[in-house]
Amino acid sequence: MSFGGGIQSTAIAHMVINRHPELMRVVDGLPDLFVFADTGDEPKSVYESVIRTKKALHPIPLMVVKKKSKWGGSISEDLLNRMKASRISGGDMPPMFVKNPDGTQGNVHRQCTFQWKIRIIHRAIKKAAGLNLKKPSHRNAGRVVNQWLGISTNEIQRMRDPKEDWLKHTYPLIDMGWDRANCISYLEKIGVGASRSACVHCPYQSNAEWIRLKQEEPDEWDKAVEFEKKIHEAMHSGAVVCGLKNLPYLHNSMVPLDEADFNRQGDLFAFDNECAGVCGV
Repeated sequence: MSFGGGIQSTAIAHMVINRHPELMRVVDGLPDLFVFADTGDEPKSVYESVIRTKKALHPIPLMVVKKKSKWGGSISEDLLNRMKASRISGGDMPPMFVKNPDGTQGNVHRQCTFQWKIRIIHRAIKKAAGLNLKKPSHRNAGRVVNQWLGISTNEIQRMRDPKEDWLKHTYPLIDMGWDRANCISYLEKIGVGASRSACVHCPYQSNAEWIRLKQEEPDEWDKAVEFEKKIHEAMHSGAVVCGLKNLPYLHNSMVPLDEADFNRQGDLFAFDNECAGVCGV
């Protein structure tokens, strides 16, 4: 099970713990392993959820895995330290908003999800399943890992067929006909708290989520503001960040985050193109 520490994956974890009858009707067996990919930039509330869920799941293991990088232990540290080391820097940028050459709005090409979540999770579950990590995937022919993903019916467009021949995707919430509201209601009923999972600097957050972060987790809000400012400072000083010509922004209003109007219309909350559905759940 790909565990994001958010509402949907936490609901699934507790349905596994409680052997929820609706879940048991749609699945063939329960997960042998839960895997959480730590980007280093999740809010404190998510890390607290991971710790609580790990204890509750026992004896089913919840493994925490993380990308190894000489540049830092998080997406933001990795990117910012690369900027300090070189005037022309790369890194696994989040999909920040940027003005295209023709004046339209676009997003920075994103590698953060694949590099810090999907790739790391795949390596962990291949190792746990005894599959070969280095040889071509066809050398594992006939051995398939069933990976649960916490996508609910309100985001069915995020479902993906795996590209790997050793992998099968299962969507228990889809099979149960549950949406995010069902998950929230279930967690409230059993007295378990959870919040949406996403890096503090993820641009794919609604205005309501930015407000929640600012009000309820001010230290995490400050991290997001500081992250954006450091990128802008580097570019103003002449650094080329990921080949960008214009300043990237965390909010789609294209102003610095601490100046954004979160009460305006035209809100964005879209993980639709997020590959494999491991963020925001």
